[in-house]
Amino acid sequence: MPLSSHSVRRNKSTSTPVFYYDEEKNEYVSNKAELIAALPDASLMERTTSSLSFFQNILKSESSSALQLAWAVLLREMSDDLTDIAVKINSLLRNCKLKDQQLLDNANAYDELLNQQESEKEKMLAQERELSSKVTEELRKRVKQLEAELAEAMEIKNDLVTKFNTLFRKKKSAKMKREQLIQDVEDLSHEVEVQKDIISQLKKALNTCKSDMEHECEKSYQEGYKYGRHVATLEELGVLEQFKILKEMENTLETDIRKENHKRCTAIK
Repeated sequence: MPLSSHSVRRNKSTSTPVFYYDEEKNEYVSNKAELIAALPDASLMERTTSSLSFFQNILKSESSSALQLAWAVLLREMSDDLTDIAVKINSLLRNCKLKDQQLLDNANAYDELLNQQESEKEKMLAQERELSSKVTEELRKRVKQLEAELAEAMEIKNDLVTKFNTLFRKKKSAKMKREQLIQDVEDLSHEVEVQKDIISQLKKALNTCKSDMEHECEKSYQEGYKYGRHVATLEELGVLEQFKILKEMENTLETDIRKENHKRCTAIK
């Protein structure tokens, strides 16, 4: 018996139609109306029933020639029906193979896309780690440079303290001439001004470095480098602390100079 223009796909466990494959649309559908349309043609069933009735009537006639004719007609119709069924089955098999190949190609493409995304992710993480390492290394270099400048400033401060102590000891000597004392005071004042300029330059350098560090921190915030932001914050606090120490040193030096000048002026008078 030949099938209609649609092939019905059935559930193996229940033998009930679940959905069917539409050869014209080249897809599986589950619309009930189309599913009913996929059933065998009613005219084909009537024709088959008519053939069976004709065959039964021939058998009742007990005619050998009529029986042979009925067999020939029935066999031809059955052969045509089986041929149609074989064609439909082959078409379904080809469509199934095509769908299986499409699903396999889609799965392979999906796996390839996942692998590509994973590779891109690894590359991005490596670039982020490299950039974070560079920022951290640059900040460490700047911290070392500031520490060296601070050590130099401490040496200058120690030299000034030594000079002040020496000047105090000289002040006890009555043989020191007034002109020499005035000259020493002028030299010391000039040196203090020079040191003020140095301290001012250090302040500018610290402010510049602070501005650069704030810029780097802001850049790290924008790029999401939390570790770099944490390091930059710590280094900024260290610079502020060093600036505070230098400010205290400057205030101490100015106070000592004023006291020393006052004592010298008193001694001169």
